[in-house]
Amino acid sequence: MGCDPEARSSRVDTDTDTDTDVDTDVDTDTDRPALGVACAGTDNVLRFTCVVEVDPPQPVTLRAARADGTGVRVVEGSAPSARHALEVDFLAPATSYTVEVNAGGAVAATQLETGFPPLSVASSLVVSGTSSTPYVASNHPCSPRSAVAGVWDTATGELVWYQTLQETGSLGGFNVVQFTEDHTVLGLTGDTVVEVDRSGRDLLRVPYARDFNHDLVRRDGFTWLIYSQGGGGALLQGVSVWDASGVEVANVFLGDLPRVPAGVAGDWTHANSVFADANHQVYLSLYTQSTLLKLDGDPARPTFGQLEWVLAGGPPAGLGQDFALDWSRIDGPDTFARQHYATLRADGRLSLLDNAHGRALLLSLDEPARTGIVEEVYAAGRPICGPQGTTTETATGDVLVGCSGMDLAEYPLGSAVPAWEATLVCDNGELGVGPGNFGAARWYSLHGW
Repeated sequence: MGCDPEARSSRVDTDTDTDTDVDTDVDTDTDRPALGVACAGTDNVLRFTCVVEVDPPQPVTLRAARADGTGVRVVEGSAPSARHALEVDFLAPATSYTVEVNAGGAVAATQLETGFPPLSVASSLVVSGTSSTPYVASNHPCSPRSAVAGVWDTATGELVWYQTLQETGSLGGFNVVQFTEDHTVLGLTGDTVVEVDRSGRDLLRVPYARDFNHDLVRRDGFTWLIYSQGGGGALLQGVSVWDASGVEVANVFLGDLPRVPAGVAGDWTHANSVFADANHQVYLSLYTQSTLLKLDGDPARPTFGQLEWVLAGGPPAGLGQDFALDWSRIDGPDTFARQHYATLRADGRLSLLDNAHGRALLLSLDEPARTGIVEEVYAAGRPICGPQGTTTETATGDVLVGCSGMDLAEYPLGSAVPAWEATLVCDNGELGVGPGNFGAARWYSLHGW
């Protein structure tokens, strides 16, 4: 997540549910270090800071687990130090944990007890089956009037992490949040680009300089963001590229592409998702054209912004079609339309949510030959999906699928039957639908967090 856990300061919470018992069972074996641990709450009831003191100075390992041994969190203090301030997060609400610290053969232990999250975020997943990912994350649809992100345990359904990125604004719908490869949380709030670490500390807080909307993605220290720009009776989109400090280093405007016809009007492209692969090639979804574009997204290359290809589903497809698609392997319409969340999977296949037909599609493309095969299809839970939606993969390659809303399903590759299903329920009664609230606009599978 880009932050040194050794440098974290202890933030003391005055809530009465915070346990600050200090371990006094110091090992008296002279071959082992003196070791003690104390844990205190933070400003977030699901996050604690544990201070470990060890003499002589050395690395330590902290393990937190429920009484039944589940919910294990392991934190390493890897630097040789006499004092380690280690943050323990992804904890279940109102739950007791035993914290055990090891160093040089010595062991110290204490207890901590989490509290109840605020009603505005208190929530859980009603789950069935077994998921291949430990956590799923999204914008928090129970707090539609603030920009809040959340993480839920796929086995228990419990909320285990939440953070307000901004009290005003929102996440979801036109303002997507991303859980990045750096283990940070990055979002568009409506007027500000905000990035926080898992502790909730600001890494970026940049007011909009352009009309940013819909989506952004992080890769290798660069961030690609969709923006809109009007002129001549048309509203078109572009992609802005930022460096790690939030400074724009390049941008490409779709109105400058030679294949965009002259004289277009209205919201002609409506770009709604952006993805960058390991080679910084950018995949852009154009909602109103039912079309995907591949662009060179690396600002260091002289070919930056070059259009690599166009892949169209159904009409209007105003930028043309570069591929002959084979639809014979799946049932249903031989087209996609109003798609969202186009990404490249680890196996090299293209993944997208076909919103007009309520399904996820996996495609293999032969780019030199300009041919493609639509290989797999997975139901999204409704015949037509609304704004945004999810088609992504877990670390094992399973497919997570859901329309915008409160429901999510996980399919093993090649299976028409979900291995895991979930519905998000808000304790405050929010339904995740209605004006300004589209539920969980997009879900992410988290591994190694």
